[in-house]
Amino acid sequence: MVKGESALLRMTSGRIVRVVDIVVLKIMKTTEDGIVVLREIEEKLGTKMNVLDRLPAAKRRADEHPFAAARRMISKYLHMDNNTVTLDPDDVKVSQEEQESTSYPGLLSLYRKRYMTATVHDVPPSKLDSTA
Repeated sequence: MVKGESALLRMTSGRIVRVVDIVVLKIMKTTEDGIVVLREIEEKLGTKMNVLDRLPAAKRRADEHPFAAARRMISKYLHMDNNTVTLDPDDVKVSQEEQESTSYPGLLSLYRKRYMTATVHDVPPSKLDSTA
């Protein structure tokens, strides 16, 4: 909550629910072999390896537009050049689900997910030349 990645909401029933907005990106690139989709396969935490096999995602801050959260994820977490990735504003789907929080046992969480599609483009050679 301090980072703005979640909020507490009192439902009409009086129950407190943690609300988390998540941006999920389907990042695609066309290659000679067809279309490749970026997925997070696994995550290493210390000596432990967790299998993920999911699309990359990031929590959206309360003061942040969903497309700004996607751009932050592309540059900060995926270490990709934002200029080579195009987000499709016409292909955004929203879903929400309630489930008990894995981070805060006993607290019901409402996960609002925005699924966005992005395409990776090759950088033109002129953009790679720093003297241009």
